[in-house]
Amino acid sequence: MSPRPRLPSGTPQRRAATTPRTPREPLIRLLSAAPLRITGAFVLAFALACAAPGCGGAPPLALTPKPLRLTHDGFFVHDAAVIDPDRDGDMDVVALTQEQIYYMEHIEGGWLAATAGTGLAGLPTGQRLHPVMAEGLDFLIERDGVVSRLVYSGIGSWTEAEEPGYGGGPEVSMTVAADFNGDGQDDAATAEGRRVRIVLTQPDGPPFEATSLVGADGLMLPAAARRLIATDLEGDGDTDLLVVGGRIFVLINNGGVSPTATQ
Repeated sequence: MSPRPRLPSGTPQRRAATTPRTPREPLIRLLSAAPLRITGAFVLAFALACAAPGCGGAPPLALTPKPLRLTHDGFFVHDAAVIDPDRDGDMDVVALTQEQIYYMEHIEGGWLAATAGTGLAGLPTGQRLHPVMAEGLDFLIERDGVVSRLVYSGIGSWTEAEEPGYGGGPEVSMTVAADFNGDGQDDAATAEGRRVRIVLTQPDGPPFEATSLVGADGLMLPAAARRLIATDLEGDGDTDLLVVGGRIFVLINNGGVSPTATQ
C-alpha cells in the first residue's frame, strides 16, 4: 500500500464533517427563557402599581411637621388664623408677631409672604386672632385684653372697625377633632406644651396613641402651644394641622392609611 501523499506546507486541511448549527437554535433558547422574563416583569409592574394609594399598598399615614416661615425665623409668633378669601380650596395664613400682622399666601409647596396691599401691616398687632367664620372673612383681634374687629373689604384687604372694642375674646381649645386617616371617624389632636399628640380611632378597638407612628413626635415648638387648627391646608382633601407656639408649624397629611395599635 502506497503511503498517503503529503500536502505541501501551508495547504488548508479539510476538517471532519460536523452537524451545522441551525439559525433557529438561538431563537429557541430565547423563547424558552421568555416566559420567566415576562413573568418577572409582570410581577414587578404589579408590585409597583399596588404600592400606590388605592391598591391595598397605600403608604402609612404621616403628619409631617415643617415650619411655616415668615420673612425670617426671628419673629415670635403670638397667634395665627387660616382663611381662604379667593375660594381656591387651599388656606392662606394671617399671623400676629410682636412687630406686625403678616399675610401668608399659599402657593404650590408652601406659603409666601403677601402682606403688601392687604392693609394689615398698617394695623397695630396683638396677641390673639379669631376668625369670624359665620360672618364672612372678618377677624377679632385681641390687644392687651381688648377685642376689636378687622373688617374684610371683599378685595383682599382689611380695615379696623370704628366701633369701640370690648373685653375678652373667645376661648381657645388645644384639642381638635378631625378625621386624619379618612375612615369616616373623628380622631383627635392635642397640643400639650411644646408638642402635639395624635390619637387615632379604630373601627374595632379603642382609640390609641399614634404620635410617633405618624411622625408627629418630630415636632418641638420653641414655646408652649397657643393655637391648634385642623383643616385641609393644601386643598388636597386631607386634613392637616397648623400649630402656633412661638413659631408656626404645619403638619401635612400624606393621605396614607391608618397604622394599627400593634405597629
